[in-house]
Amino acid sequence: MGKRIGLLGGSFNPAHEGHLHISHRAIKILGLDQVWWLVAYQNPLKKIQEMAPFTERVDEAKAFVSRDYRIKVRDDECRLASTYSIDVIRYLKNRYRGYRFVWIMGGDIVAELHHWKEWDQLVRELPLLFVDRGQRTRTIVNCPFVKRFSSLRVKPQVLMRTGSPAWAMAAGPVNRQSSTAIRQLKRAGNRAGNIARIMIQ
Repeated sequence: MGKRIGLLGGSFNPAHEGHLHISHRAIKILGLDQVWWLVAYQNPLKKIQEMAPFTERVDEAKAFVSRDYRIKVRDDECRLASTYSIDVIRYLKNRYRGYRFVWIMGGDIVAELHHWKEWDQLVRELPLLFVDRGQRTRTIVNCPFVKRFSSLRVKPQVLMRTGSPAWAMAAGPVNRQSSTAIRQLKRAGNRAGNIARIMIQ
């Protein structure tokens, strides 16, 4: 009871060092007991054809963090009739009433947060921590979320004591690795391999 749990939602398509960096930064700054990786069944803002199968993404994420007891990979979205973060948050808060949750995400997500379902209610459900991903300051300052909730911004070190509604931005160090870049490199490697096989033939 009373555990401090960070929630990191995402497609994890695939899981990578950037996810791990964000998780470890949040653990250190907020004094979290664990970070739960909430693998999205299907991100409403991403194309289905770009996604690896859900079970494959869950299994790969579990293998990736198998030696880190502080990180747990969960498949809660698979049990819910929803693919929206706000619904998963409410489900977990109701199921684990004694836990103290904080929502974690890369700072690059701030600019698109207003496209999420009930985005203006997220900060009222639980405190939010944005971890610097090397995004441009101007993009953050001018985005709808920051404009609307600028008065709720606090220092990262006091976020858990403040509770919701509140949010914080944790500055560097930065890890810019992304799932998109990994998939592009993999596709490029596959193309190169196919060309090499054709030339050998």
